[in-house]
Amino acid sequence: MGNGSIPNFNEDPVQHFGNLGHIVYLVLNLVWMLSVALAVIFLVIGGIQYIVSGGDKEGVASARQRITGTVIGLIIAISAWTIRTIMIKAICTDPAQCQNITGG
Repeated sequence: MGNGSIPNFNEDPVQHFGNLGHIVYLVLNLVWMLSVALAVIFLVIGGIQYIVSGGDKEGVASARQRITGTVIGLIIAISAWTIRTIMIKAICTDPAQCQNITGG
C-alpha cells in the first residue's frame, strides 16, 4: 500500500484484493448477509400484513403466501450455504489452501 490510507493500485493488485477464491468468498458472504436481512424484513412485513388484514381472507392469504415464500427462500439460502461449506471442506486438504479460499 502507499503512504496514506488510499491503496496504490500501481502495485500488485493481489496484495490488495487477495486471490480469486478470497474475492468469491467475500461476495458470497455479502450475498448471504443480504439474503438473511431481506428474509427478516419480509417476515416482519408478512407478520404486519397478517395482523393488519383483520380477518380479511384475501389479506390473510397474501400474508401467509409472503411468509411461506420467505421461509422457503431462507431454507434455500441456508441449504446453499451448507453445501458451499461442505464443498470447501471436501476440496481443501491443505489448511493454507483453505485459508486462501475462505479468507481465514
